[in-house]
Amino acid sequence: MSNGNKRTDLKANWHGPIQLWIMFISGLLMLMGTSIAGCSTNTVLPFISEKYHWNYSFLAMMAGVGIFAAVAGGLFFGWLSERKGPKFVAIVSLILGAVFLVIYGNTSSLGLFVFCILVLGFASGGYKESASLVLITNWFPRKKGIVLVWVTMGIVLANIVYEPFIPRAFAKFG
Repeated sequence: MSNGNKRTDLKANWHGPIQLWIMFISGLLMLMGTSIAGCSTNTVLPFISEKYHWNYSFLAMMAGVGIFAAVAGGLFFGWLSERKGPKFVAIVSLILGAVFLVIYGNTSSLGLFVFCILVLGFASGGYKESASLVLITNWFPRKKGIVLVWVTMGIVLANIVYEPFIPRAFAKFG
């Protein structure tokens, strides 16, 4: 397969800074989506259920339903990504997630808190599943499999980065 030109062979296997940046951003989106939507059952919910005297089992069940809301969000934002593009989807779903994350952290109403869990799961389907995967597919049409191996490490890093950090932050900042 080699045509004798080393430079061409090396360039075909090289990922430039823009491609590495896209991989980093996609991995970060996966980390954020997994941490916010999925890791809250062991970290945030025990503190909140104790603070407001809510039933932890109910909150954990609703967190599970919120993760299923990510599937609906992935379908909706996948459809939107076909029409508007993955960057638009990432921006819209990140803004939606940020707004409801602030409400999630400041509400004392159980109904609003549960609604925030569902919206956070739905929004994570936009930036975690739809936007990041479409970006990877667009930027790496031939090597998306190996790139996804590296990018989906963001999901695994949630247990390493998020799980130990959040209880310490709650203990220190409340």
